[in-house]
Amino acid sequence: MIRRVLLASAAVLSLSLAVPTTAHSQSVYVLAGGAFPTSEFGEVFDTGWMVAGGLKLPIGPGGFWLGVEGSYGQNGTPADGVDANPIGAMAKIGLDVPVPGGIQPFVFAGAGLLATKFSVGELSETESKFGYQLGGGLDLGSGVISPFVEVRFESSEDIDFFAALFGLSIGLN
Repeated sequence: MIRRVLLASAAVLSLSLAVPTTAHSQSVYVLAGGAFPTSEFGEVFDTGWMVAGGLKLPIGPGGFWLGVEGSYGQNGTPADGVDANPIGAMAKIGLDVPVPGGIQPFVFAGAGLLATKFSVGELSETESKFGYQLGGGLDLGSGVISPFVEVRFESSEDIDFFAALFGLSIGLN
């Protein structure tokens, strides 16, 4: 599974060399916010936090883009020393929805590896599973450094959660 994620990431990065520059620049981004567990994961674990970073590459004039992303989070429990750490590596595809004005909506989907490190005191176990994400958000600016907000759902066989995140995108062109 890790090989597939790395191969997908390499393919996305190699596409950046073949894709002509469009009105939207290539960018790197960082984001952080709250992670809200759902389903069985939410019955055990409390609200936590998540950070992520990635690369976004345009794939033509229609607003479509590809990306790669890494993420890390933490969700605890009322019991002291019991934690879950979601760790993601995903390939993404998205669409910037064209609307007039300065705020631009976007939607995305991703797939890849979603590992979870479960810890109880000094003991820990990590399980890696296929994971996916679906989300959308609003780009709030159009400068070299642009703020954005997004909401996403991430899931694997072991965990699922919603995340509300604030980020900064830095244009590379």
